[in-house]
Amino acid sequence: MYRIFVFKDAEFLSEGAQAGLRRTLETYIRNARVILHLEHLSKIIEPLKSRCICIRVPLPTEEEILGVLKDISEKFFKTLINKHGRNLRKCIMALEMTVYSNSAKPHQSLSVASTYINELCDFAFVNPSQIKMKECVTKIQSLITCQIPVNFIFETIIKYLLRNNFDYKLKYYFLKLCAHFSFLSESSFDKSVSLIAFIVNANTAIIKYNLARK
Repeated sequence: MYRIFVFKDAEFLSEGAQAGLRRTLETYIRNARVILHLEHLSKIIEPLKSRCICIRVPLPTEEEILGVLKDISEKFFKTLINKHGRNLRKCIMALEMTVYSNSAKPHQSLSVASTYINELCDFAFVNPSQIKMKECVTKIQSLITCQIPVNFIFETIIKYLLRNNFDYKLKYYFLKLCAHFSFLSESSFDKSVSLIAFIVNANTAIIKYNLARK
């Protein structure tokens, strides 16, 4: 019986380390075998190379790489499904969030989340009432659970409010609210608190605005 030692990226070993490894091989040849994994054989000193059997392993085929990538993605998708209780919308938003965090144009990868936030705005700000706030809390927590960036949620909500037919004073108030609560969210442990406070204040302002117009 003998032990097997594997050295990955062996070409990065210094010449002194390679010489020491050669001496170790000669001393413990009966008790150990060494596998050197490397990409550039020319960087291995001749005394060590002469004591090794060189086996060239070709690059994996496209089919082999595709098989490994499919296996990784399938495991990732199963994790998403289990984490979000087989809720299709949450799974899609979580997948978008993964793309968002690795995208050069991140906001283009959050279309489903953007739609969901706009639906939340319709619910909260069209015919607003304090009774709706409890359900808004649940919707916001769903967004946070899917790791949708808080700044993206604030941005989508304020864009929704500004494109509606409110007077400039109310829109200015919305901007102040958004700036205030988005700033607070950066230092808050529970990001949903600042979002909820923003929506509640905006909801209340719209109710007062509608009453004043009657």
